[in-house]
Amino acid sequence: MVKISFDLLTKAQHAVMDALCTSVISTMAADNFKPATLGSLCGMGLVDVVAGKASSTCTFLWNMTYHSEMYGDISEACMKEIQEEIDSGRRIGAIKSLRMHSGLSLENSVVWMNHHFPK
Repeated sequence: MVKISFDLLTKAQHAVMDALCTSVISTMAADNFKPATLGSLCGMGLVDVVAGKASSTCTFLWNMTYHSEMYGDISEACMKEIQEEIDSGRRIGAIKSLRMHSGLSLENSVVWMNHHFPK
């Protein structure tokens, strides 16, 4: 998995990512954005453009980083169980616990875990 650093984005790139990741619609018309900004985000692998529609490739990670309140429904009991698994060296068990309690997909659970409990 490639580590993505959002800290290096310009204000314009940040605004495009925020628009793509927080929109109710998963894709937006590519011509809504400046070509240079969109092109640089495509070059970094953060955005895909297909048939004139732009979409983020890392929506969950973006929202975990900048809008974590969207995923605040993880209960205290779940967090305790995850911490016990992590402390015991069972990262996969922690991911399973998270999935069971939250209903997140495997991919999103791994992203959530890497965000909150970095290796």
